[in-house]
Amino acid sequence: MRVFRKFSISPWITYPVDDITATKTRIFYSLLSDNTMLKFTPVKAVFSRRKEEFLVVKRKGFMKVEFIPRKIDANNFGKIENDYDSAKLFQLQPEDIDSLLTSKEGTYEYKQKIKKNFRVLRVEKTAGDWKWAVAQTSISPTGNQITSGNGKTEGPEVVVNAQEMFIIKHFFNFTIPYLMGWQVIKDDGLAKFSMESHDESLIFDEETLTSN
Repeated sequence: MRVFRKFSISPWITYPVDDITATKTRIFYSLLSDNTMLKFTPVKAVFSRRKEEFLVVKRKGFMKVEFIPRKIDANNFGKIENDYDSAKLFQLQPEDIDSLLTSKEGTYEYKQKIKKNFRVLRVEKTAGDWKWAVAQTSISPTGNQITSGNGKTEGPEVVVNAQEMFIIKHFFNFTIPYLMGWQVIKDDGLAKFSMESHDESLIFDEETLTSN
């Protein structure tokens, strides 16, 4: 399976912040296999003002992980299109990212609850490569156990080599200060900027997860 790497920094609209003009940027890292795009998009922390005196973190950021199917469009000369409507979504909190970065095991699993089911992100080391895959689990009739289909993945997967995994881990590590809001320690103007211009389109709720 061929895997292609893509790193993108896309400029957004320019917003005025207190007499200072700042440009908002969206940054993401993606890997393309023949039939799936694995895409990582950091969503920065959002701040709010407390009693007009100081700024606090209103919502910590997270890493948005997407498995996006790629399909051949027969009506467009065989061009490959990304099917964003069918993407499988995860949102990794900073604590979850830490578990992934520091795990000594060969397999890392992150369970995201979707109503009475769990969607599982599984990152597994296999013979020098790393497999990122989606599995679906469900709560047992007794309500106190979870079955995972004998560990088999039931959704899209992308296999990356050790070098790609190295880049992914460093990309995750680099974004931690932005997810926690630490980047504003020396410049509270960045916090004010996040209050006015954060992008709600990057936030997804349980309904969005369920529909995918």
